[in-house]
Amino acid sequence: MTSKVYAPNVHLFAFHLKTSEPTTLLWDKCNEIISQKFGVTKQLEIEEESGYRVDLLKDKTTDDVAFHFGSNVTLDNTSLAVTGVATPLRIQDTYGLALNLRRPELEQNQTQRTQAVPSSFLKQLNPAGCLMPEQISSSIGQTLVLTVWYTEEKRWVPWKLLQHRQEIRKLADECLRAFIPPQIPCPHFNQEGELFGSPIFEYGVPSQPEKYCHILVWIFW
Repeated sequence: MTSKVYAPNVHLFAFHLKTSEPTTLLWDKCNEIISQKFGVTKQLEIEEESGYRVDLLKDKTTDDVAFHFGSNVTLDNTSLAVTGVATPLRIQDTYGLALNLRRPELEQNQTQRTQAVPSSFLKQLNPAGCLMPEQISSSIGQTLVLTVWYTEEKRWVPWKLLQHRQEIRKLADECLRAFIPPQIPCPHFNQEGELFGSPIFEYGVPSQPEKYCHILVWIFW
């Protein structure tokens, strides 16, 4: 049975050496994903500047250095809104892209909470595996972070008890499998921990670099 989750998110953090060709790889991949997979017509535009750490968005402001966009995806014949944020930057000789795709926590009226969705919704945030390492191909790697809120009726459960930790681990595994296309093997479980009071699970074994796919699943409590 598919679990329900609230406000699922995916965060891509990808890094590419400035000296690696093509130098525009991260921005090209970002525009390809948001245009071809999510139908966004506006493009991420970059403006290089001198400095050690530089926010690269062309139209950035003092208060906002990210590119915002919105779209809709279809799940079980229902159209659901998704929002996205892309933040490009350079730190010395390395380009970085933080790309977030999410089911918002609030409806467009900003007063009503969005409904919980099946964990299978996560595949809508990674159509055709567009966020996987073999698709991004950044020169110095990437990390994917999946976040979901446990639904209200579940969040009273004391998750640190062994029985409930096992249940949450199963939810993390389920979210991971839903996110990754079925033809791609899931990375092996590596370890679990706690971050800001919520359980977090790491997948991907660094000792297997040729197959390394680093994904964190963070279950907000």
